[in-house]
Amino acid sequence: GHLVEAVEASTLTGESKKVPMVNLSSLLQGLFQDSNYFFELLTHAHALNPSSFERPWRGILYADELHPGNQLSSTTRKTWIIYFSWLELTPKLLSDEKHWFTLMVIRSHETAEIEAGISQLTRLLLERMFHHDHGTPLAGILLKNGDNTLKLYWTLGLHLQDGASQ
Repeated sequence: GHLVEAVEASTLTGESKKVPMVNLSSLLQGLFQDSNYFFELLTHAHALNPSSFERPWRGILYADELHPGNQLSSTTRKTWIIYFSWLELTPKLLSDEKHWFTLMVIRSHETAEIEAGISQLTRLLLERMFHHDHGTPLAGILLKNGDNTLKLYWTLGLHLQDGASQ
């Protein structure tokens, strides 16, 4: 599928607004195929702790509202960002930002126009992740790199959101 997909979110006025989100399965396939680092990281982590239908990896969805630049200046640059990773990448790797995938970025003032705000956007993202036309990680996502393949299963293990941002 496409790397970035627009989903329809309901606004407070009853209209719909298109919001771009990353298709995680497409991103993973591209990284697995084209990035030596990600290919080696994932194959190594999967060899140590293989995912399966019976024992899927535990995904982490992390939402945070950021204020780039001077915190005391205007709030027009405040932005919601939703990231994704897996617990199975070990705590040491999870502290490194290159092991987190950015799935959505939207300005806070746009989020405020959406019914239920970041909650609706999180729901839409999860629906796209687990009920996509191109497959679901619950049944396994097959990643290919030449003759190498890896079937990765995951479910949602944690949803984290910065408490001050809620």
